[in-house]
Amino acid sequence: MNVLEGYGAALFRLSQTVDPVVLIWTSTFALALAYFFVAKLVEPLFPTQQNTRSSPGAPGAAAQGIAGESSRGVSTDGISLTKQNSGSREVTEEFWSRVEPEVRSLHEGFRRKVLAAAGEGRKAALFGGRITISTCGVLFQEDECHQLKRRATLVPHARDLVEALSYFGRVYLVTQVLDDRSQENAVRSLREGGICGTLVEDHHCLFCEKHVSKVSIARQVEPCVHVDAERATASELQRFLPRVLLVSKTAGAADPSKPNMLHAETLHSFCSS
Repeated sequence: MNVLEGYGAALFRLSQTVDPVVLIWTSTFALALAYFFVAKLVEPLFPTQQNTRSSPGAPGAAAQGIAGESSRGVSTDGISLTKQNSGSREVTEEFWSRVEPEVRSLHEGFRRKVLAAAGEGRKAALFGGRITISTCGVLFQEDECHQLKRRATLVPHARDLVEALSYFGRVYLVTQVLDDRSQENAVRSLREGGICGTLVEDHHCLFCEKHVSKVSIARQVEPCVHVDAERATASELQRFLPRVLLVSKTAGAADPSKPNMLHAETLHSFCSS
């Protein structure tokens, strides 16, 4: 009898004296443990999609944001960004060379104004956070939600604006709609414009029926910047959020008592001036 036959006979005799239930559970545990160790050994040989980095222009790349959700520093030259910790990746001129010059210019204008008068610690907290955009009157030419029932028309440079902001932080779109047709028109326009499903992930395109729901959504997302064309919404969110941009042709001058409230006639003029 060779060694293997001896081991086999010993195991057979052992199985005759052990409770079958215990034997089954022990075998199951041993197999699970073996699977775990084998999976860990072969994992480096099969990298997942999460370990790969997408480049600008690829679907969903801009939605990641340059800073993502981690902390990053902002340099004083307004162009290059530097690492603050080992977990953040450096943004180089090579990265920006793959971005359209117009988009880069819009991004720099937006970042410069949003971070103005903020201390270094505050800049790091703002940059890389979430951004919520109320689409009516900002990305859509239609100022009122009831107008979306007929059509939803994107403003000029809407896609460039969303891409520019996505390099500052993760973008969420909030659209107030009154019925299913309004939502269908909004989604169709955002998709055809290359925004929804590409620059902004589908589950970050949010819809609600009431004004109070829009305010609630913005507060739950907790953005570092909220962009809105409705004065009532902007005034209410100004009490809770770090930065609120009111987009309105009649916005008026900035109120010194509300330093976190910004004003512009259009989002494009805010980013480009």
